[in-house]
Amino acid sequence: MSGLPQINIGDTTFDKIWAYYKNPGKIILTKKQNEKRERWLTLFTLRLNFHSRLQAINAYKDQQELLGNSISQQQLYKDMTFAERLFGEVHKSDRKASLVVLSEYAHKALLMAMKQKNPIAVTQALTKLEKYLEIDKEEASEFNAAKLEDKPDKYSLPKGVADQLSSFLEGGVGDFNNLTIEDVDYEEVKQDKNDEE
Repeated sequence: MSGLPQINIGDTTFDKIWAYYKNPGKIILTKKQNEKRERWLTLFTLRLNFHSRLQAINAYKDQQELLGNSISQQQLYKDMTFAERLFGEVHKSDRKASLVVLSEYAHKALLMAMKQKNPIAVTQALTKLEKYLEIDKEEASEFNAAKLEDKPDKYSLPKGVADQLSSFLEGGVGDFNNLTIEDVDYEEVKQDKNDEE
């Protein structure tokens, strides 16, 4: 499969409009879905033009009333929520793509600065690279400083084994063929079918 969104009968209008924007020209909307899409787009555009939610909704409502269309305030609030969700997601993915491009440019700038042996330009490029890679936004829960500590491993051995190991270390050679080995009770673990997949 080419990775295009699959539209099923049960998909919501939001899903279909989202797929329409993610794959231009591939998804065909019904007349009603297209009207919603245009309404959401207009509302979101009003928000981008420095209108508050209420100002954008009132401006759209006034415009529609001048055209002889009636739409409730409640419906427009729902539409605004969907518009912010839809175009917020579309813009978010575009933003990530832009950050990838900018981080590539910053990396090239870093390499050029290093080649020119320019420490100020190196520092500036590193700062930009850190910003575009959003390293400062890594969740603190993912970083565990304790894992970086060099802690000595500690083992506890029965006295007989410890004595034998000490004698091996003193002599420099250990003969593991003549160790007294004791069988221990065990239980066979059967593999679950879910683990095999």
